[in-house]
Amino acid sequence: MRGAPFAVAALICLFLAGPAAAQYDPLPAGMRADAPAGDASVTARPVLKVALLSYSPPWYDASFTDETIRFLAWKMPQYRFEVTWLEAENFNKTLAKGEADIVAAPTALLQLQTAGRYRDLVTLVSNDADTNNAHAAAVITKTGRTDITALKDLTDKRVASVTSELSPGILEVAQELVSRGINAETFYKRLIRVEPLRMRKVVEMVQKGEVDAGIVRACFLEDLTRAGSGDITAGLKVIEERTGDGLTCRHTTRTYPGWVLAVERRMNETAARDITAVLLTKPANAWGQYWSIVTDYGAVDALLKDLKLGPYKNLGEVSFTELTKKYWPLAVLILIALTGLLAHVIILEKLVRHRTRELENANAEQKRAEREAFETHEQLDALQRAGAVGQISSLVAHEIKQPLAGIQNLSRGVLRRLEDSDNPDEELCKAVDAIGAEAARAGEIIDRVRSYSKGKNERRNISVKSEILRITQRFCLSGKAAGVQILLGHLEDAAVYIDPIDFELIIVNLLTNASQAVQGEAKAKVEVSSTVTGGRIEVRIRDNGPGVDAETLTKLGRSVMASSKAGSLGMGLTLVHRLCENCVGQLSFTLNTPERGLTAHVLLPAAPACDTPQHKPDGVDP
Repeated sequence: MRGAPFAVAALICLFLAGPAAAQYDPLPAGMRADAPAGDASVTARPVLKVALLSYSPPWYDASFTDETIRFLAWKMPQYRFEVTWLEAENFNKTLAKGEADIVAAPTALLQLQTAGRYRDLVTLVSNDADTNNAHAAAVITKTGRTDITALKDLTDKRVASVTSELSPGILEVAQELVSRGINAETFYKRLIRVEPLRMRKVVEMVQKGEVDAGIVRACFLEDLTRAGSGDITAGLKVIEERTGDGLTCRHTTRTYPGWVLAVERRMNETAARDITAVLLTKPANAWGQYWSIVTDYGAVDALLKDLKLGPYKNLGEVSFTELTKKYWPLAVLILIALTGLLAHVIILEKLVRHRTRELENANAEQKRAEREAFETHEQLDALQRAGAVGQISSLVAHEIKQPLAGIQNLSRGVLRRLEDSDNPDEELCKAVDAIGAEAARAGEIIDRVRSYSKGKNERRNISVKSEILRITQRFCLSGKAAGVQILLGHLEDAAVYIDPIDFELIIVNLLTNASQAVQGEAKAKVEVSSTVTGGRIEVRIRDNGPGVDAETLTKLGRSVMASSKAGSLGMGLTLVHRLCENCVGQLSFTLNTPERGLTAHVLLPAAPACDTPQHKPDGVDP
């Protein structure tokens, strides 16, 4: 923002004034710079000049810095340390000339004044702040000032500050103003300048109402409390107070690395390494203060860049108009190139999408063709098996007819002999009679198989309910339902015009498949039910087995399919489909939801009640 760098530069030039430098030698007696000239142990040691920046008291970092220099003198007796505490103006002159070997100052001020002459070694850390978030500024006002809640409210107010202490304080607040679009010159035109090292006076002026607000360094209010002057901070608030950023002291601005100890770049690496090692091993004091390493200078760089100070001072602002006048030919070429590139990208994107769709369609078509070819192959295999079974069944039917006739004749003969005896065994007679009946039934099935090849059928009206009762009873007695509970659900009755043997084959095949599906279930059960709706009767055979996946469910609905059972010809469901279709019926399957299992649906047309006499199975009531 225009004006900000000029305001800060003016503050630096106008307000950096202070008392003369005071000499301080922290070394113990016998190791001081003013030792007798004849003491070779003193004069032979190289001298390291230390310049320390003075701050407004109470300032607890000062005692720790003094303690640090004494610690260095103790740990590094091969050097003589000459320490000087300097007020801001003299400190800046010392930095500019490079007269000090070691300096201690805030990070932002050090980078602003030294222009790369000094390199940081360590930074001061305490219980109040971490390594990268140790310095900030606090803007204070009285709690009752409801008209001052944000920095923007201070543009026309009187603000007091120790202007010689640029950081932490003035520089940090200036960055906050610039980031909010506020002109720094306008803000500081009412600045009340307080003499150096008198930051306590800023707090007193705010309390007395002599100024509207004051700028102090972060942790200054806490330092006052530690020094026993906490009453002076009562009734004050921090404007736009921040928390949770690594600095526990009350503050307004962003946080930055704090007080650093740096060495002149010409210092030899051995001395710099030794100093760093000693400082990093120095124990923390009672306030939790110790030296550590700064890992992030991004906040300081951003501050100098926003205020156009230090390395960013000569970066002038260039307007868009100036750039256009100077580089318009290049700008036109770039615009044309970008337009062409954009057009190329758009066209290429369309071509890629079009080609991708073609490839996807071709891939989908290929997969569909492969799937259809596979299904056709399966159907051809099933049809071939069906044809082979048909031929074999005709041959078997012809050949097995004679043995069955012999069984019938023999059973009748045995039954007649038993009946002619004086004391016939009724149970034995029933068994022999049942043998003859089963042989006769087998003969009927064989005749039915032979009639398939001749295209004949023996359809008649049957009672669906009666046939279901008879077939399920015979199925249970056959042993195929071992371990499976066969349940009869709601049975509605209707006449169906169908060959009774065909209907039995349909129901028996579906019961067999359902019983096999529930094998291994804890409570295996198969339920048979029927309903009549709109001139059609639906027979449902429901199991609680594991069910099937979507692909298998789709295959179950086909009239010709391959079997998934080892050693099976795959004719069961194919035959059921064929028998249902011969009666203008339909076979379908659905998964049970939310329960497990599968349900087979046999849908057959109900015959008119007056068409033909209804077939009634022997011994079963309709």
